[in-house]
Amino acid sequence: MENSDNFKKIRIRCPICGKKGVIQVARKIIESSNRGVCAIEVAKNQVCSDSFIAYVDKNFVVRDYFIPDIALEGIEVVEKEVPTKKDELVIEEKKILDEDYNIVRSILQRKIFTYIIYAILVKKPIHLVYDIQDIYDQIVQVFEEITRNAFEMHITVGNMEEYKSNKKKYKDILVLDISSETILEGQNKKISQNLLIYEAEIVKKAFKQYDPTTSLIILKNEIQKIYSLTYNLKNLLQEESGKSKKKWLKKNVINELNRRFNIKINAKYLNFVLKIIQHYFGLNPAEYVIDVTHGIKDFFSKL
Repeated sequence: MENSDNFKKIRIRCPICGKKGVIQVARKIIESSNRGVCAIEVAKNQVCSDSFIAYVDKNFVVRDYFIPDIALEGIEVVEKEVPTKKDELVIEEKKILDEDYNIVRSILQRKIFTYIIYAILVKKPIHLVYDIQDIYDQIVQVFEEITRNAFEMHITVGNMEEYKSNKKKYKDILVLDISSETILEGQNKKISQNLLIYEAEIVKKAFKQYDPTTSLIILKNEIQKIYSLTYNLKNLLQEESGKSKKKWLKKNVINELNRRFNIKINAKYLNFVLKIIQHYFGLNPAEYVIDVTHGIKDFFSKL
């Protein structure tokens, strides 16, 4: 019989169906992790009929969940740990150091982070204005890490003098002044933080974490989940509309996502997802969803 001193019981709640349960994890896996949190794969029938990943900290507390079942084929699950020998796990290496992420997080703050997440999701190039050049590489590396295996990211950093001398160069780019936390460029000034509800929620969730590894994992997971959802929904709309030549009702889209992928969203979040599909993938939602035109048009007109 396994020695109970070598294992720790952890309470788990399935992020898909909500069922609660308890799993046992080898203590040394958690305690030997030098990253603050450890990803534990919960297989089917351990808690329920679903499989998912739980992120557990060194206090044996679950900090977040990830659902690999809806991950795209060919895309690795972020931070996935691959079993090798008994009780031993290999963790995917991070591309940046905790101290670098902490520095970037303290410099950019939530407002700038939220604007950047928005720009990434709608495939808009970003230019950050900041006069301390030593941090430029770390800023770019942080967002490369956050979007790895998901959205393409186009971000540059420069000082104020360079920006003022070449304003025409940034006409179609979202230019953000880090120091004043403001948008500097033309039409983009109409983007309101009050409309970036889901982007702000992602940033808030990550910034609540004191531990930099946990914070970074949350950002990466949320971006990965949005990418998987938008990519799968884009393919679903194209596939089914191509067969039937009919448009979907919004409620039918929501039901189909639940049926196929166990994803539950409301109409407001569907508008958010369709906005990403339109801007990032270049697919016009109005051609596939019958009752989306008015809501999406109003939503985009405010951005």
